[in-house]
Amino acid sequence: MMMYDSLLARSFTKHEQKKLGRGALIICFLIFLSFCTIFKPQKWGPLPSPLDLRWSPGLFQKLYMVNDTASSLLHMAKKKNVEITPNNIPAMENHTSGSMQHTPNPASVKQSRRTTTTTTKNDVSTMNHREMNTTNNNDGGMEKQSKKQSRIPVTCSKGERSDFCDLNGDVRVDPGSATVYYVGAGGQNKTASTMSIKPYGRKGDEVAMGLVREWSLKMVAQDDKDLPACSQIHESPGVVFSLGGFAGNHFHAFTDVLVPLFATARRFDGEVELLITDHQPWLVAKFGTILRALSRYNSMDLDKEQQSEKTHCFSRLILGLKGRHKKELNINPSESEYTMVDFKQFLRNAYSLEKAAAIKLQSNDKKSRPQLLIISRKRTRAFTNVNDVARMARTLGYQVTVAEPDRNISKSAEIMNSCDVVMGVHGAGLTNMVFVPDNAILVQVVPLGADWISKTYFREPSENMKVRYLEYKIKREESSLIEHYPPDDVVFTKPWSFAKENWDLFKSIYLDNQNVKLDVKRFRPTLLKALELLHQ
Repeated sequence: MMMYDSLLARSFTKHEQKKLGRGALIICFLIFLSFCTIFKPQKWGPLPSPLDLRWSPGLFQKLYMVNDTASSLLHMAKKKNVEITPNNIPAMENHTSGSMQHTPNPASVKQSRRTTTTTTKNDVSTMNHREMNTTNNNDGGMEKQSKKQSRIPVTCSKGERSDFCDLNGDVRVDPGSATVYYVGAGGQNKTASTMSIKPYGRKGDEVAMGLVREWSLKMVAQDDKDLPACSQIHESPGVVFSLGGFAGNHFHAFTDVLVPLFATARRFDGEVELLITDHQPWLVAKFGTILRALSRYNSMDLDKEQQSEKTHCFSRLILGLKGRHKKELNINPSESEYTMVDFKQFLRNAYSLEKAAAIKLQSNDKKSRPQLLIISRKRTRAFTNVNDVARMARTLGYQVTVAEPDRNISKSAEIMNSCDVVMGVHGAGLTNMVFVPDNAILVQVVPLGADWISKTYFREPSENMKVRYLEYKIKREESSLIEHYPPDDVVFTKPWSFAKENWDLFKSIYLDNQNVKLDVKRFRPTLLKALELLHQ
């Protein structure tokens, strides 16, 4: 120190040394101010753990996101209504880098084995699907990879057709009480926040949702006296969904359950467990190929688990189904990175279907005969002259198959996939258009009174599946109703008046007690139009 003093004394006068000292002090102060401005004091401490939470009774009012579009999700996130931390709603920038892994607090889990979170290459954040990279998958679908970013501990969405919550952290499933516990930190606030979800994709339909078990989601502290201990720890994520509602109907099984289940679970590339409430063994058997293609684990019967009194613990759980679009047989792009074209490719791989595209006819090709499938029905809305229709189609150059879909989905999928043109009266059997090859043609025969439901259930969905659509509306003389009602009856003049006033009566008249006798000559141009499309 004396050496530095002597150096200063040789170079500067005493007055200059004082000025130099004051200048150095001012410079240090300015540097300190700049440091404080850039690095705010609240960021000096360690980042809070996503599991270190404090809950309040009004938590879900802040957490629940009403709008189901991606832009609204991001808008809500920016308003700090999504991520829950010790300060309740902190700035989103505290969690924008790195990947989060959540493990239950060992003190709260009465197991010697430690829970780990399995993060697969297809794990994605639900907040911004527009930031995803896509690469080709060996199954012909799209492998979705999110940019490196952390997952938000809790994301809930209230859609028009389904609600869901995506939970990351210490999550416990109690089948006996139909409750999912999301565990935060113990401490100041002991009051649990609760919400209810029916994990089925037909919200708004009171009849359907009345057949679905309601589940409670409780946000609790780690030291909550009612918190059940873990009986079994699962390393893979889980998805809770219902096979209740109208899932026994083939169309509803796809639009209400299987399509949104694909949109929810496919990203995990098989590393996901399917937890089924309102379990129906015959449906699990019927759609076993699809379920096994989504998960490499046996599905869990939550109804049966009620008797075991076990509590299943996960580090990630999705309660409810994502991607349920307000339109039928469609996927909400704001909740899933997949499309119906991806779903068709997934089914093609799952059932080992060979035909990827419909035949393309050449003008000078006289030998190729496109495959036509006539979907017959035996109970209602049946073709009463199907043999005449098949004979006429053969004269046009079609190779004709007449069949009715049954519970053997593998067989039905194979038949549908072999065809270039499929025709049938409006009904659940047309749902199997999900198996037809790309650019195949669907011809929907619309019975009297079924205009709106034919458009909603099959015409609009076909547009998103690479399926070309033709429609044939029958005349009064082609309906069996002409045998029971006079020509000027309201049944023919105002069919939708019944639907508005009494759906059961409408269903009884137009869907349950109407058959079709096609005017073969009048229908012939429709099949000619299909041939024309196959040349394009």
